[in-house]
Amino acid sequence: KMKAVALSSQKRTQRPRRPWMRDYTSDECQNSKTVTSNSQFTVVTYNLLAQSLLKSNTVLYKKTPEEYLDWNYRKKSLLEEIVFEAEADIFCFQEVEDEAYCTWFQPKLEKEGYRGIFKKRTGLQKDGCALFFREGKFELLDSERVEFRRNGVSVLDRDNVGVVALLRPKGVTPSAPVCIATTHLLFNPKAGEIKIAQLAVIIAEIKRIVTKHSTLDQCPVILCGDFNLLPFSPLYNFLLNGSLDCTRHDATQLSGYSRRPRKRRVPMPLFPDTFPIDNSCSYQRSAQKTNSFKSHDEHCPTESGSEDSSPKKKRTKVCNAESTHLLGDSPEHLSEVGKQGTGVAACSKSSRSKVGSSSADLSGVVGREQTCHSPSASFSNNHAESLASQRKLEKSKLLDGGHDNRFITHDLKFNSVYPHGLSNTGLPCTVTTYHCDCFETVDYICYTPLNIGRPGRPVLRLVEHLALPSNRTLRELGPMPNVCYSSDHLFLSAVFRLENS
Repeated sequence: KMKAVALSSQKRTQRPRRPWMRDYTSDECQNSKTVTSNSQFTVVTYNLLAQSLLKSNTVLYKKTPEEYLDWNYRKKSLLEEIVFEAEADIFCFQEVEDEAYCTWFQPKLEKEGYRGIFKKRTGLQKDGCALFFREGKFELLDSERVEFRRNGVSVLDRDNVGVVALLRPKGVTPSAPVCIATTHLLFNPKAGEIKIAQLAVIIAEIKRIVTKHSTLDQCPVILCGDFNLLPFSPLYNFLLNGSLDCTRHDATQLSGYSRRPRKRRVPMPLFPDTFPIDNSCSYQRSAQKTNSFKSHDEHCPTESGSEDSSPKKKRTKVCNAESTHLLGDSPEHLSEVGKQGTGVAACSKSSRSKVGSSSADLSGVVGREQTCHSPSASFSNNHAESLASQRKLEKSKLLDGGHDNRFITHDLKFNSVYPHGLSNTGLPCTVTTYHCDCFETVDYICYTPLNIGRPGRPVLRLVEHLALPSNRTLRELGPMPNVCYSSDHLFLSAVFRLENS
């Protein structure tokens, strides 16, 4: 372990314990075929709270002592939490500043056996998304740094980004690849049409990179990050159901925040005819990705010059100047931050918050034993079956021979790792962000279970996930960051098992 980052000199309250919740029964484990150590892996997604965003939104952290907001303190605390507590095989980070990636996270995690891929937001933004994986456990087959800003497309005019990587477990026979993607969608609660467009792009990139090397029914997909949308919102349902009728929803309500429609419809068709992605979140067969749609490579010391397909290439020792490259487009301003009010339905900054759970009081931890009231209180491996009839109904509405322009669809059939629902108080049972006296779930890990019951096909099973804290526990800890946690988000963690059905 990394002794150099031990925080013995810092005053710290021991972090609350978060138990693992079993999703895969012991009987299933015993009946499953022999599983190697590399076929089981842990995925973590974590919004690290970029220091530049912290400084530009100080009103959100006015209840936090200055010492816990200092970057020299936060970076050591975050690294300690990542290395000692998360202990993942794959890390998906959001709000990672380019300088912090190059000088802190990338070199530190490389010493621990990880390899990183980073994409900075376009425009004047300093932060972006990063994906790290254990080189001893995975082989990198391909990757793509995804930019959502596309010239000439009105719904793709923001600077958000994503990272997609196709990994193959080492020492596993037969060895099916796994596609891992992470993104940080636009914050603006009212700009639902932009978020659905960004989701369409990241899903299209996933499908494109998978079909270059495999097929969608042979390659499980994990999509995670800070999506800035609430459970059971139209966009959440789109991810899990695979279909969204854009004529039925006001654009301001797609994220689940606004209760009053503003009579602003999603423009349909969503993309112009010249755009290579269609309403099924796929690249059109006749369309080829051109240089205008490819992102600029970004590298830091010891990051390979081209990670797409040659991981053994000699690594450069010069940090690429593109990390400070400015595009001609105007930056995305966060002027709406701090203007949305508080509460569950509208929070001043839903892309921020890190929370924990009570140290010894497990009643403050949300697990399967807690009752939640919701239209669908749990999403487990059986979730795909429960949604099958709804998917069939939605797909029956599509025009024969093509797609109805009312609908945005995809065929990845995601499940959500974490169950969601409402407690008896009307507040969410699970919360990933807490600030300004508001509790929200905006971070997710979604996955495609694939081929359960289909012999000879790869199956991605959810083994267990790390429990999330209750609202009561969060109130006891206070707003984030605090003495226990140095981000204002809680990291999500899930253990998966790749096997043949």
